Amino acid sequence: MGAKSPKPVRRLVYCFSSGISPVREDREEANAGLEEVPGLLEESRRQGIDVEEVDLSKQDEEKRRALYEQAAAVAIRSHCGIRKIFGSQQRGYGPHFGREVPALLVYRGEERIPAEVYPCRRRGRVMSIRDFLKGLLEGEGSP
Repeated sequence: MGAKSPKPVRRLVYCFSSGISPVREDREEANAGLEEVPGLLEESRRQGIDVEEVDLSKQDEEKRRALYEQAAAVAIRSHCGIRKIFGSQQRGYGPHFGREVPALLVYRGEERIPAEVYPCRRRGRVMSIRDFLKGLLEGEGSP
């Protein structure tokens, strides 16, 4: 029997902050290609994927922490690293999550919890939001 193909992407939740610039030298790899993300999200919408954009500068800290906790749970389940990317390795609760480093939660099939989070470190390299979305739109699912 071959490997089971992943469920189709049903929903994307893009977490960002309009009040904080995501450009930080120490987060450059994670933020690669952010200027392309709005267009890629729009193309995802056109292909029938539900896309939610959450501006965390307009949300309370509880909302940000709840979203970060979902991302952290996904990272543990999928064996990818996010603590260094979002700053939680030093200060807990991912202080850069959705602020200096925008985040993308990916929901597949009918799951109520995200299946993936980007950016993340997988197989020794950082997988950016742009790289995931380009792969998704090219029919690869997950790069």
